[in-house]
Amino acid sequence: RQWQDPIAWISLAIGVVALIAFPILMATRPNPLVPLGLFKRRRFATINLSTLLIYGALYTIFAFQGLFLQNTVGYSATAAGVIGLPTGIMLTVLSPRVGSVAGRIGARPFLVIGPVLMALGLLWLARVPADTDPWPLALADPTSWLPPPGVLIDILPSILLFGIGISLVVAPLTTTLMGSVPVSNAGLASAINNAISRIGQPLLSAVIFVVVSGAFYATLTAAVPGYDASDPASRALVQPLNPAAAGAPSELVEAARIASVDALHLAAAVCAALLAGGAVANWIGLRPAKGEKDDAAETRGDLQAEAAAGGVG
Repeated sequence: RQWQDPIAWISLAIGVVALIAFPILMATRPNPLVPLGLFKRRRFATINLSTLLIYGALYTIFAFQGLFLQNTVGYSATAAGVIGLPTGIMLTVLSPRVGSVAGRIGARPFLVIGPVLMALGLLWLARVPADTDPWPLALADPTSWLPPPGVLIDILPSILLFGIGISLVVAPLTTTLMGSVPVSNAGLASAINNAISRIGQPLLSAVIFVVVSGAFYATLTAAVPGYDASDPASRALVQPLNPAAAGAPSELVEAARIASVDALHLAAAVCAALLAGGAVANWIGLRPAKGEKDDAAETRGDLQAEAAAGGVG
């Protein structure tokens, strides 16, 4: 609504006040919900920062990709779901093995390489052409089961790279998180990390969508003579990553489709940058200091010390 909605401004103001008040309250309460002292632990702070970046990018691109494939390219809802199956399969098959290896050699290599592969997958998505083939998959129609070439060339490589990357991240991230705090704080640490992973998606997706919307309407204004993006009625005809309204001129519909492709490219590039930021955070923050044990050895030592003290059954 072009920043004209008072409810949105009130919500933003409440959010800013809460953001400022929260750490102050946590620092002054005798029994804080989130003990800020946990963030003095370098590995704990690092993992939570990378969680914010990685999971924020993950959930954001999942939402945008589903809209893009169905509303812009022309995939059926079934096809848009089926194309994501490799990611779930790889997570199921690879995560236990990755977790086992990370426990022996340390999680840091996985938490650097994984986000990099995810970022490469999104950069592949950022090159999807505007004329990529739709996949009208319908389970009741066997003739639609075979994916067209565009699926195999433009979309599937991105899905596979992303799936391998996230499979390298999930188990080592959890292991490192649990090993970064005393066992007595494990439940609290997990709750904080889960909250951060869920907070990242609405925050980052909202910011990215503001950028995407701006780019979308700027592209339309330049491509369609006479189109006024400041007019609410004109904006209602076409919206980023959504089908055009009934009755929209064909020239505007085609320009909006191309602008949505460009918007998806921008969103994928931004999310790839967030993933790269997560990889850099893990590379720096999980690096053992001089004379310090690596994360796998340190985690084993912490757990052994807790067990010796009676903290682990």
